[in-house]
Amino acid sequence: MSRRIAFGGILTALCVVLIYFAALLPSGKLGLYALASVTIAIAVVELDIRWGAVVYGGSSILIFLLTGNINAMLLFTIFFGSYPLLKYYIEKQSSVVTELLLKFTVFNLLAVLGFFVFKLLFGISPINLAGYTVWILLGVILGGQVVFLIYDYVLSRLINYYISRIKAGIHRQ
Repeated sequence: MSRRIAFGGILTALCVVLIYFAALLPSGKLGLYALASVTIAIAVVELDIRWGAVVYGGSSILIFLLTGNINAMLLFTIFFGSYPLLKYYIEKQSSVVTELLLKFTVFNLLAVLGFFVFKLLFGISPINLAGYTVWILLGVILGGQVVFLIYDYVLSRLINYYISRIKAGIHRQ
């Protein structure tokens, strides 16, 4: 139990540091958010899904308290922190088609949720849709789907790398 608590604490701290840097740096923010989501996935792999949820919850609370950046907290809490937990359940599906449909559904639901939470908290829309044609909006939506697919693929590769190389190396010693 103490090993789980210690490892969960280390992953939580690493996640908070990555999001803190994302809040400070002028560019590369999405890369740091994506890297922070790997800490949640590692918690699921090393500990279990419940401890992954604990690391996610602890990280979300600490990000809110320590960064003072509501945008960073919302982006991590709504999408980058929760997605590795949802991915764990989605990838238990036997059909690849079902898995992809669920992933895109979850992504779009989280995007809409983020939009409405931002609007509720700040009273303004995070994007101004006036003046854009339908084709531009469809292009942005399609682009978001492509970026999400790349993120999901890279996250899967990083998880597999962790399992095959890092975890295997740690447990051999």
